[in-house]
Amino acid sequence: MDNAELDLLGNYESPQDLELPLLLDYKLNVYHCNHVLQRRDDVLKYQQICYALSDMRLYHPSLLAQLWVPIEFKFGIVLTTCGQPFGLSRYTNKLGSYRVACLDYNSYVDHNTKVRIGPPGRVLRNKSPEWVQDVTKYNDKQYPQLEAAKCSKIRGSFFMPVIKGGQCIGVLEFATTIPKDDFAYEMGEVCRALEKVGLTSSVNNESINFETLEDYSPMLESGDTQKMHRDSKSKKITRNDITKLFGLPKADATYICRICKFISYDLIV
Repeated sequence: MDNAELDLLGNYESPQDLELPLLLDYKLNVYHCNHVLQRRDDVLKYQQICYALSDMRLYHPSLLAQLWVPIEFKFGIVLTTCGQPFGLSRYTNKLGSYRVACLDYNSYVDHNTKVRIGPPGRVLRNKSPEWVQDVTKYNDKQYPQLEAAKCSKIRGSFFMPVIKGGQCIGVLEFATTIPKDDFAYEMGEVCRALEKVGLTSSVNNESINFETLEDYSPMLESGDTQKMHRDSKSKKITRNDITKLFGLPKADATYICRICKFISYDLIV
């Protein structure tokens, strides 16, 4: 590693031995920030995430997993990866550069901030996973850090809510340099690992395949849409649904209804 690469990991400690040739099953090497958390509850959640990441078997040769946590300011809530645990199946310059880019980026959650809401913010609000086979399917409205992802050659991506006591306490992002048809197995593995440490994800909600959606402004999912039955693989969309889901004017929603009669949802299995 050169100095820039060492700087990325310099403030983190790894619970595993970083011997890359031995990682035949691509178990995540988990890094946690060497700082003191003030509240006992924060310490517990931090440890739970570290243990869950350590236990995951995702079988990707090049994969980054990182936690986005909400921070409340006067102007609203943002999600950040700063000071939060992350995992690597193996270190690469591409994954390292994407991690650094995310450290400098805050993902907004509140719609009234009039800024673009990216995948972490949508997942936190909706408590529903989101995935895409190739991040180039997004546009910069849907995925504000798109340019950073492209520069780092990120392809497949999925985001999972981390839920404790019914409240979404963070979002786990998984990014790989390899496109993938779906992430059903990986999502199931994340759910298993979280449950093992006393956390959950949205196992009863359907994950959103972003490639099935048309161009639109930031998506805001209503409470009613989170109650979709798991055995439904598709859902009819009305103009009112589009307005509620995407926060679009009725005229734009009407146009989308004309060109897209159904929005498909892939189940977590």
